[in-house]
Amino acid sequence: MKFVAAVLLLPFLIFAQDTSYILLSHDSSPEYDRNGKSVLISAITRYGDSIISLDRTSGKITLLAFGKDASYSPDGKSIIYITEYTNTNYTDIWLMDIAGNSNVCIAPNYSYTRRMPALSFDRKMVYYYRLFNAGSQIYGVDLKENNIIGFEFATFGLSRMYCTIDYKYLILSCQVSISRIDLKTKIKTELTGYKTGNDLEFQHFALTHDSKQIVYMGTKPETYENVDFYIKDIYQNTKDKFITNVSKGNYYSVAVSPDKKKLMFMQDMGDGYNYAWKYFKVKKNIPKIRLLEMNIDGTDLHEVILDPAKLVIKAPIIK
Repeated sequence: MKFVAAVLLLPFLIFAQDTSYILLSHDSSPEYDRNGKSVLISAITRYGDSIISLDRTSGKITLLAFGKDASYSPDGKSIIYITEYTNTNYTDIWLMDIAGNSNVCIAPNYSYTRRMPALSFDRKMVYYYRLFNAGSQIYGVDLKENNIIGFEFATFGLSRMYCTIDYKYLILSCQVSISRIDLKTKIKTELTGYKTGNDLEFQHFALTHDSKQIVYMGTKPETYENVDFYIKDIYQNTKDKFITNVSKGNYYSVAVSPDKKKLMFMQDMGDGYNYAWKYFKVKKNIPKIRLLEMNIDGTDLHEVILDPAKLVIKAPIIK
């Protein structure tokens, strides 16, 4: 009888396994924490948009909250992210501590889509992209006065935004250039791009943890044979330093470790694979994106495995 029960239960167990997956999207944007021991990632699990923390030693994955566009605050003590209302353009902006506790909605819903929030070091302002049909524009909201501030220029494409720890600048990418915005004067200065003699396209970047430099990557126009990585000072007018390159492919969302020795980024494999594809049948139209890490000199390039068997759910499941 026990054997029969086990046989009858087996299809259910297999089906239950098939729902266990951790997928990445172009907006997953990995980010090292302040001590370099864990990585924050916006992923997709069986529960939908999920914010996870990966322990780099054990491989343990903790689901901290449900949402996306997660990033650390400039002091590294909190995580800011958004949630979207189903079938609407409304978004909430939330703040929680790095353990996934004390979840607070700091900027409640507005009747438009807001993406990629960045918290100021003094925690008084949140900056974000507001999406329009023709592109996006940068806005800020004063969390105390609830005043909304607009910047009079548009951006194309979405990339992580950063506030420097001295609260002087907002750093962002516009695909073909990376810009620095003075938060007092609202003057935009291109750090990379055609005006600076840099003609790389599809530029993604990360602000170093000391807020002094950016590490960015991009491809040569029309060739796309290699993806080049550079490091650049954002306060001093010095020449960009080439650090390494990787073979051709679609790469997104670079992150730099606190000691500036490691880089992490994503690769769109197209018909390649993600860890889940080894074991589970999933829809073929889901993007197959993998997470990669290497030393900053380009050595020891390897895939970072997101094993769904190591997923621990801390966020409350709403049924």
